[in-house]
Amino acid sequence: MVGNQPTRIRRTDLLERHVVRRHETSWNRLAIFDSIILFAAILFSCNCPAMAVDQVTVDIDGVRHRLTGRIVVEAQDGGLLFEEADGKQWLIQADEIVAREKDATPFVPLEPSEFSKRLKSELGAKFEIHETAHYLIAYDTTPAFAFWVGSLYERLYRGFNTYWKQRKIELHDPEFPMVVLIFGDQTDYRNYASQDLGGDPGGIVAYYQMLTNRVVLFDITGVEAATSNQQRIRNADQINRLLSQPSAGAMVATIVHEATHQIAYNAGMQQRLADIPMWLNEGLAMFFETPDLRSRTGWRGIGAINPIRLPRFKQLLVTRQPDSLHQMLTNDDRFRNSDTALDAYAESWAMVYFLTKVYREEFADYLRELSEASPLVDGDSESRVELFKKHFGEDLNAFDQKFIRLMSRLK
Repeated sequence: MVGNQPTRIRRTDLLERHVVRRHETSWNRLAIFDSIILFAAILFSCNCPAMAVDQVTVDIDGVRHRLTGRIVVEAQDGGLLFEEADGKQWLIQADEIVAREKDATPFVPLEPSEFSKRLKSELGAKFEIHETAHYLIAYDTTPAFAFWVGSLYERLYRGFNTYWKQRKIELHDPEFPMVVLIFGDQTDYRNYASQDLGGDPGGIVAYYQMLTNRVVLFDITGVEAATSNQQRIRNADQINRLLSQPSAGAMVATIVHEATHQIAYNAGMQQRLADIPMWLNEGLAMFFETPDLRSRTGWRGIGAINPIRLPRFKQLLVTRQPDSLHQMLTNDDRFRNSDTALDAYAESWAMVYFLTKVYREEFADYLRELSEASPLVDGDSESRVELFKKHFGEDLNAFDQKFIRLMSRLK
């Protein structure tokens, strides 16, 4: 997708952290399935080879920061999207820049050992670090839960990569270790999330923060243990048994859903801050969100019918408007409205499921093209529709009828 001439970065206007709360009636639990950052400015990617380190001194809200890393995007007025060696990104307005310089040192992502030291320094002595092949898990809860999350996320990572490799979508290893913060206490989690998200997280049990590139959650075994009058458990088998209960299903799905976002952005399927339609972004995460906790060797059930989304989608079919597909393709408004969010998520899951089953090669091509979208280049509604038509056909009415026929037959 091609953007217009770049303008400027205005953080207060561009950055909206959008948290969607959803009541899952089948699980009778309030759950969160998204924490994303939306941008509405037209910018351009720098496309400069990252051969040298950039150093930028900025004054943001009266606090001075000296940042070392690389420039990812630069606007016409000099505003920046800046990335540090730990993968954290900063949206910097032009008038916040105090000084800029560049040296001959090559940009190199932090090694896990240095990254761990930085996390310990940031989070405090009560946090420990559990390192896996692709993750740094910073936790202040039981080692058992941190190790359980690390194992769960590594299985998800393998399953995600294997699934798309079989569809000839080449992904790559993350450039930075993927960070997961686990709070042992809901109060500490809420305090951190309130600052990180700019407001009370409410019923959110986990979220992915795109600028910091972190998944943040709390030890959900404490919630389930309290529900079942047990003490917090301290080994993986007990955790699996506890979190395999139906009452825990929504929470487990949430922490998997958010990790799927993180993997997609770090393995090359999507670019952070690129204009990715929300139906696709969320549909893909829902496609992977329900794990089989009995499986220790892989991620079973990828592509299976989602037992929560399908019933909700069938309810939607009774009142679904004729222009529903067009609305989904052109804007993300239904996700932001509490009255329509549940239906928007259900339809997004249904669309991704349908495309993987009926338009396997076309869907892979569509994903490949979207993976090349540049950060902060804002696509308009027309370009979203045209890209969809390019891969799935010009006749959207015929496409929609086929979609409804297949999905209405599923059980």
